[in-house]
Amino acid sequence: MNGSDRENGAVDVDGRVLRLPAVMERTGLSKASIYRLIKAGDFPAAIRLTSRAVGWLARGIDEWIASRDSVCGDSARHGAGRRRIQPR
Repeated sequence: MNGSDRENGAVDVDGRVLRLPAVMERTGLSKASIYRLIKAGDFPAAIRLTSRAVGWLARGIDEWIASRDSVCGDSARHGAGRRRIQPR
């Protein structure tokens, strides 16, 4: 684990547990978006590390990221369905 991993919140517990800053960096989501998705049941739940700290299994985050391709399909990659603003 390098210095930048420590700075972005990665915890060196068997290389498997990520803290919130690392999850945010890895997914590109904000803290609010992550917790909103957890509440909706659409994101891996955090695991309790201590009485005041939580983390996410890196494997679960990676699987969630991989699943986004199948959820969004080609339309997400190619921008289909996006509203285009017409010039005036």
